Amino acid sequence: MLAQDWVFSMLALALWCITSVKSALTSPLLAKHNLQSLAGAAAIACVGLGWPAVAPRSYVHWRVPALAFVRAFLLLLPYNFEEGIWDEVFPGSATGVVVGPLAWLSSLSHLAVGTGLVLLVLTALGWRLPLCVHMPLQAVLVFVWIHFGTAPHSRNKLMRSPEVAPAVSLVFNAGELATAVLLPIAAQPPGGPRTQAASFLLYMWLLLGWLLPTLLLMHPVRQAVPELHPAAGQQRRSSGGCGNSSNSSRAKRWLAAPDGAAVQQRARVPRHDDVSPMVLPVRWLTLLVLLWWPCRVLAPLYAREGTPLSPQGA
Repeated sequence: MLAQDWVFSMLALALWCITSVKSALTSPLLAKHNLQSLAGAAAIACVGLGWPAVAPRSYVHWRVPALAFVRAFLLLLPYNFEEGIWDEVFPGSATGVVVGPLAWLSSLSHLAVGTGLVLLVLTALGWRLPLCVHMPLQAVLVFVWIHFGTAPHSRNKLMRSPEVAPAVSLVFNAGELATAVLLPIAAQPPGGPRTQAASFLLYMWLLLGWLLPTLLLMHPVRQAVPELHPAAGQQRRSSGGCGNSSNSSRAKRWLAAPDGAAVQQRARVPRHDDVSPMVLPVRWLTLLVLLWWPCRVLAPLYAREGTPLSPQGA
């Protein structure tokens, strides 16, 4: 884990410095916030690189709160939520950068960087924390981005570019159709372009910023079969885990993959709880609709449909 943290910290520092330098050279407005960029680089260098190299035992002991602090610090820097910065860093259309059928991919990648999705996902998967710490921390970070970032990011030029606008409309219409079919009582009145953009952002932050990394972090727990004994529990507690309370132990047993003997024993017993192959897609569709509905309800609160849009070419 120590080597993995150190390698990811090197990559994170390199990506952070490259993005900061490129943004400072491109955006005069962002150049005024160089101190925040330097503070982010210093946090990565000190906590992710310097501390493990100088005092590895101390780093292992304080690893969980230290990495939680770095993740929160990088994502909560004030310039992440300032309107107009990313309009200067990323053009309103990618046509001048990538031409042809891949122009939409370039614009969507710029949108993922500017709206913090890349940072939310990569820091969660690179600096891994116990689920009992990751889940509330990531939920708080996503909530802050929703509350302070929806209004400025839904008004940026990239959301109205010829490459991104169709994707926003497609996701919005698909969410509205699925809600009308599965939850007709929760259908909302039609929304304008700003409401569609806000709904899209909220949905991406919840789906890709919180749910996706959480599900990916649960995968190693499914493979962690041999650690449910006292010595392993003591080792996890000493390395900054969440302890081995009865609830967490039951959860890990439930998530753990069964061993071969258990699988063979279950195979001899006739099962009556087999479900149709269509049940799993329906469950996922229901989950996606349940995530979409609160985004759709909250979007008008942040959309500010009455405020004028900045010129596309400004």
